[in-house]
Amino acid sequence: MGLPSLIMKDEDHLDLIGESPAASTSAEEFPQLPEQETATIVDRKDEFLRLIAAGCRINEAARGVGVHRRTTFLWRENPEYQKRFIEATNYGLERLVSEAERRAMHRSDRLLMFLLTSYDANRFPSTVNRNQLTGAGGGPIEMNDLQMATKLASILDAARSRKAAEDEGEGLV
Repeated sequence: MGLPSLIMKDEDHLDLIGESPAASTSAEEFPQLPEQETATIVDRKDEFLRLIAAGCRINEAARGVGVHRRTTFLWRENPEYQKRFIEATNYGLERLVSEAERRAMHRSDRLLMFLLTSYDANRFPSTVNRNQLTGAGGGPIEMNDLQMATKLASILDAARSRKAAEDEGEGLV
């Protein structure tokens, strides 16, 4: 059975791929192709794309249609099929993002902050971005090998001194 249109963003398409990406994260939860031994390659390819659009990972979707994951990479050598695969992946990602947004709004401040950072890093910078070390004018720190070795030796000496002081304070020396 072929999909009429893989990326049809209306209620008809949602019926083809299931209720919610969070509700089905494993290929075992999706109905298998009827009599996989006799299923045509076209049926398997279409079903694989349906599973990808539903949010399955490649391994899960391949298992769901009874092929090895490497086979699905061979299928994607066909430019038309690769285009359909990208559409399915994008649709699956949109569904997962929608689910993450729903969960963030109702249950997780941390997830909400992560999503805000991904949408507008200038307004909602992550802590990783605030702790970056930079050189002059915000550019990279430039050091030659001798400067780098000297700096690393200094850092190691300071760490050894701290460790020795901690050990001495605990009576371990």
